[in-house]
Amino acid sequence: MLRRRGAKITFSLILIGIIMISGISGFISRGNGDADSNSNMVNNRNSASLDQREKEGMIPADGGSFRIAPSRFIADSNLPILAREAAYGYHDGAIHLKKGDSFAAEIEVPKEGEYTLSFDYFILAEGLQSTEYSIQVNGKSPALEANRFVLPPLWKSNTDTFPKDRYGNEVMPTQVRADEWQTIEFADPNRMNPEPIKIKLNKGKNIIKFTLMNGELLSGSITVATPAALPSYAQYAAQHIDKTEAKSAMIVKEAEKPDFKNDTTINPLPSRNLGVSPYATNLLLLNTLGGKTWDISGQTVYYDILVEKDGLYQIGVKYKQEDKPNSRVFRTFTIDGHIPFEEAKHYPFEYSTSWKTEVLQGDEGPYLFYLSKGKHRIGIMADASPYYDVMQLLQQSIKQTNDLTLEIRKLVGNDVDQNREWEITEHFPTIQGDLLDIAKALNQEYEKAVMLNGGVDSSKGLTAMKMAVGSLEKLAAEPNQIPRKLNELNGGAGSVTQNLSNAITDLEMQPLTVDQLYISNKDASYPEHKASWINSVYESTKQFFHTFRSPKRQDNDDGVTLNVWMNRPRNYMELLQRMVDEQFTPKTGIKVNFSTLPNEQRLTLAASSSIAPDLALGISNNIPFDLGFRGAALDLKQFDDFGQVIEPFSPGALLPLIVNDEVYGVPETQDFYVLFYRKDILDSLNIPVPDTWDDVIEIMPELQRYGMNFYSPIAGATGMKPFMATAPFIYQAGGDIFGKDAFETGIDSKESLKGIELMTNLFKLYGLQMQVPVFYEHFRSGKMPLGVSNFATYIQMQVAAPELKGSWKIAPAPGIKHNGVTERWEPGSAQVSMIFKSTKHPDEAWQFLKWWISTETQVHFANQLQTLYGKEYLWNTANNEAFSQLYWPEEDKQVVLEQWKWLKEVPKSPSAYLIERELSNIWTKVVFDGGNIRSAVEDAVNEIDKETARKMEEFGYMNQGKVVAPYRIATIEDVESWVRGRDGN
Repeated sequence: MLRRRGAKITFSLILIGIIMISGISGFISRGNGDADSNSNMVNNRNSASLDQREKEGMIPADGGSFRIAPSRFIADSNLPILAREAAYGYHDGAIHLKKGDSFAAEIEVPKEGEYTLSFDYFILAEGLQSTEYSIQVNGKSPALEANRFVLPPLWKSNTDTFPKDRYGNEVMPTQVRADEWQTIEFADPNRMNPEPIKIKLNKGKNIIKFTLMNGELLSGSITVATPAALPSYAQYAAQHIDKTEAKSAMIVKEAEKPDFKNDTTINPLPSRNLGVSPYATNLLLLNTLGGKTWDISGQTVYYDILVEKDGLYQIGVKYKQEDKPNSRVFRTFTIDGHIPFEEAKHYPFEYSTSWKTEVLQGDEGPYLFYLSKGKHRIGIMADASPYYDVMQLLQQSIKQTNDLTLEIRKLVGNDVDQNREWEITEHFPTIQGDLLDIAKALNQEYEKAVMLNGGVDSSKGLTAMKMAVGSLEKLAAEPNQIPRKLNELNGGAGSVTQNLSNAITDLEMQPLTVDQLYISNKDASYPEHKASWINSVYESTKQFFHTFRSPKRQDNDDGVTLNVWMNRPRNYMELLQRMVDEQFTPKTGIKVNFSTLPNEQRLTLAASSSIAPDLALGISNNIPFDLGFRGAALDLKQFDDFGQVIEPFSPGALLPLIVNDEVYGVPETQDFYVLFYRKDILDSLNIPVPDTWDDVIEIMPELQRYGMNFYSPIAGATGMKPFMATAPFIYQAGGDIFGKDAFETGIDSKESLKGIELMTNLFKLYGLQMQVPVFYEHFRSGKMPLGVSNFATYIQMQVAAPELKGSWKIAPAPGIKHNGVTERWEPGSAQVSMIFKSTKHPDEAWQFLKWWISTETQVHFANQLQTLYGKEYLWNTANNEAFSQLYWPEEDKQVVLEQWKWLKEVPKSPSAYLIERELSNIWTKVVFDGGNIRSAVEDAVNEIDKETARKMEEFGYMNQGKVVAPYRIATIEDVESWVRGRDGN
């Protein structure tokens, strides 16, 4: 129950002036307790005294706003009101909210209608953790966005100058959250809708309740207002007719150094163009901002400026836009948190492959912005909202097309007889008109989009829209051919849905690269963009001769230096190098040099020729076994703290790295195999999410009735079926790949035979599709609305299927139930790290490896990846403790952690490759050739036994058919005992 605080709320006289509708986080106070000293940058609504605002009883009927201070909130849990000093200088006081806390405000309005809502907040949560509100009006959610409304933080660099790497090149500084009060209007969190979300209030009293769903913050005042339009520039100019134009003013801000930004992935970029400032011949300087890192609608950068005199100023931007050919991009400009006039919204920047200065202007000349003496904050937001109506129709058309495809598939199935004649109009009499209606609506929005793009119709998104319209019209012309051409409607390359999805993706992108921002007097002169040909030739000559010089290291070579080869992209290596230089080396004195490893086979050659590095990172999990078996890998189990180090890892992930109790590597990243399912399709067909393979078998007839199927990784493996596709069935049935040791196979045990029987029957009896080249495409099109797949598919669905956002989910993989418990054993090992036996510094190498795979380092590395490059750069660390702290969708993260409880890789042995091949042969003989399972297994065991004896003889474990040296197969219980053994438990 809500507890009422204070007396009945009274209301203020209308605040005179126009309410600025910005939808962008604005500045409230510095966070240093001295908010008044920054009055020019404070939201104007804060300036009226509380007494004056509370003189009236309701919002006036002719418009206005009302601001409710925290002292008037109705709060749960008796939340205290923090005074100004404790509230980071916020003069209205604030309440401290943690996850699950809530408060409410009562407001009275003169008539039923729609109102806007904004609120002040100060984020306390650290890192990338999101801060989310849910909002209810009179006990109900006013909009879908109100269920989880994300409050964006402000970020800043931890230093005013760019740090440098060991060669003197500038690198990205660490991004930290800024201690800033912000104001946000309740609006589309993706900034696609240009208007704020309006909430419906009843005549009389209303209760607006806020609940913090995630994060931690201070909540300040909230403001409810009647919607008002922005003034035009003509109106704005008329309001400032008495202001004088600035004289001889020039403020230059280097764009690569914004004071704040609301997204860490807006990054500075290096440019070697002579016209860019600053510039150096032989160094890489971060001298521009944005490009493809500043292309998401809502991403905003802020620049603080100090104006010496009151006056009217013009704003110029030195930019280049070459990342989106033949396309305009849009930016919205704010001053001190407000859009000054309508034309400052959706300001277009034309396509340009060269640098140019754009002075913000209209048909009558440059726009003049009034700035009073003192500090101001200029905000520039990437803005895709001009295309909002277009993208809404595209989404709607995709849904209509998907629904139509599903209905047709229910009738004709997936495998359409190409020789059968269909009278589709008998079943769908309106199909021709429906397709033409979709095409007509798309064509109308296409014309509008061309106008928004300045009349240019050759952009990628507009071309995709036109192709979709053409396909729809073509299909409508011959409706009875649609069953044979369903791939043209949905799912295939160049299909209607794919083109519409590509159009959405392209229209959403708003990249812009900026060099400098200018605030100046009217008609000011700006720096030149191009160097003279003499300077260009001179600079090219210097660069040419510089290529003959090796980069000069700016550190000394004293002490131990480890050489590490890393099988990762260069940006991953550079990030880790920086972390080592900033964190590991200062603490330990151990230096680390990283080199990229383009081909893992170099490791074997390096080991055989005595030029191996000290460590290798990011390598396949078979390499430590291959090298360790040949005496080239260091046994990590020899270190006293080994059990403690591996404790946060899934025991089953270490199995391929173990030979006779010697451990030659540790997991670095970890894959996962989970169930992917299309929630929209399963809901439509009333099909439950399967938990076991019996559940899968039960739903197969219903899926196949509608021409759909279930995906198993076996179908995705062309040629030989690998362990990762076949072994799970054996493990889930309680069987094993090996017998009591590596000299025997276990695939002929009673339990293993049950697993093999299930593996083959799924295809032979129950109709799983035998070959599926790319599950992602089938899942996206709806042909396979369920399937077991891995991390790669998860990334594809997150990044490359925007039209299915919210329509798919993951769940633990199906398994086999034993004594009431569903055993879901699946593989999961990905990349690993190892130390070479030839290293001269084994203790230092182990110290580095421990640091690298530690929870703290893995969390920091993962967060930095996403901070610098975007949320799609998910790092699937093998450290379960670290993974639980990463910025993943919480529901998905819990599914992965649950599945990792059942992670079990196949151990390695000299003959394991043949067991893998023979399991694949068993599947082929039974499924394709109709063979008997037991007969196929017996033949396989005979081949495996012969090859095992031969390989064991080769490596000295057998002599003339007799075992002369043991070869134990490690188990999960072995690894768990090593962890327990470290503390005697």
